[in-house]
Amino acid sequence: MRIGYLSDMHIDFYVKLNKERLLEKFVRSLRPSYYDILIIAGDIGHYNHQNIALLRLFKEYAANLVVTLGNHEFYLVSDRMKKKYRRSSLQKIEEFKKLCQTSDITFLDMEVIEIGGVRIGGGYLWYDLQKIDKEFWEKHMSDAKYVYLDYQTHRKQALNALRQMPDCTIFVSHIPQTIISPFLRPHFDTSYLPFYEEENIAILHDKGVRYHIYGHNHTQGKYLKEGIWCLTCSLGYPDENLPKKIDSFTL
Repeated sequence: MRIGYLSDMHIDFYVKLNKERLLEKFVRSLRPSYYDILIIAGDIGHYNHQNIALLRLFKEYAANLVVTLGNHEFYLVSDRMKKKYRRSSLQKIEEFKKLCQTSDITFLDMEVIEIGGVRIGGGYLWYDLQKIDKEFWEKHMSDAKYVYLDYQTHRKQALNALRQMPDCTIFVSHIPQTIISPFLRPHFDTSYLPFYEEENIAILHDKGVRYHIYGHNHTQGKYLKEGIWCLTCSLGYPDENLPKKIDSFTL
């Protein structure tokens, strides 16, 4: 079984809104093959309608398309968006879930699914605001400006769901669930690390996880950590000049 994965496309930085005809060109630029399962680990973009249009194109290259949320899917980036969703990021997410359902796209929401005998778990897991410098967060992190959410309640619920989750072979989350600092590109500012990694690898071990697919820190690569393969293929923003590709492995 061939499993492809990528994250952090931030599509509205590559293709302007109402230019959906250019989305197909963007997808082709990634040189996709055909995948039994294609996993997208969050940060598709800011706009639900554009995100879904993009995902429908990816479906042409995958028997099964599986997605989870990144922090940018929660963003309310305009006054119009704030009004539409009543200043609630969760209302925006509920709309996205429904769009996925009607498009035959599997949306991972802190649960385990099975495809062709492969059990895949995952969902969005926030960082712990109680452990960070909130002044730094409010000054330097866009999350503080654009996300309208009870962070700690959301994180607690997601973490409880992770602990109760059945066993799975692959676990997908936007924020890596292990300390990945040694694998970050050298110029990554360590001041941001509390927002870019969590240490829940012991829980993943308890679930029998063999592969952990993540995004968020705009890196690409794979490494073995404590018996779990950690896999990431972020596209990042255009000015980061990361290779535009979809990575894959065979299970």
